[in-house]
Amino acid sequence: MSSGGGDAELIDQMSRSFAGALAEAAVAMPDSHGEHFAALLATCQTPNQAWEVVKSPPVAPFTTAASKVVQAWEQLQPYQALTGMQVSVSFRAAMAAALAERDRAGAELVWTGPDTQIIHARPTSEVVIEVVGQAKRDLLLVSFATSKVPGLVAALRVAAARGVNISLLAETAAAAGGQYHDAAQQPFPDVPMTSYVWAPHHRPTVGGHTAVMHAKVVLADDQVAFITSANLTGRAMDHNMEAGVLITCGPIPASLFGHFRELAYRQIIVAE
Repeated sequence: MSSGGGDAELIDQMSRSFAGALAEAAVAMPDSHGEHFAALLATCQTPNQAWEVVKSPPVAPFTTAASKVVQAWEQLQPYQALTGMQVSVSFRAAMAAALAERDRAGAELVWTGPDTQIIHARPTSEVVIEVVGQAKRDLLLVSFATSKVPGLVAALRVAAARGVNISLLAETAAAAGGQYHDAAQQPFPDVPMTSYVWAPHHRPTVGGHTAVMHAKVVLADDQVAFITSANLTGRAMDHNMEAGVLITCGPIPASLFGHFRELAYRQIIVAE
């Protein structure tokens, strides 16, 4: 095989495609599937043999990602022969890089409800109060329903005392066109804050029903975002089955805060 410039360029292109397929599969596959795929690859000597393992397990995300890896390996093989063991090691390296990237992203699973041995996560109420405590300048609470939760009320009072600007975006019966009863008239008594609603005239109407403000987010400054299925009620934060993600770095917290600021600037959400 010639080692001219054209071949070198082609090998470089094929190598990049192979590396990209490994990286994409490492991100797309759950860790258990990735480990399974790596173990199967190690038993193969050629890409042709590897085609036999891409359907185990027969799950679409697995087979799609695995097929891309084997296809990239097959295309590279005439120019740079690799064994299945070498591909397996490369894929494990891609998995380790993906895991490190997830760790750097600062994302933490938050869970309220029945426990298993698979997930060990902090409950919603603990994380909400923690985020409130981290706010230095601005705190935004977004929830469909709210109720008086003593621990949260106490944390909000402390935040207000240290000068944090607190805002609440929640659903109300009036803004929702009378579809719901207000969860609480004064869920956070004696806490200075600005209350917002999604302006009724900015809401779409489908089938005679007005759209609902159903988001649940707690944002501390531009630094921390807690996105959750739980309302700011005692029942949701401590007893329901609820899932959420706490994000402590990266662009998402600032993007979300900027998004809500823009909605307020455009008067899509308005102060009551």
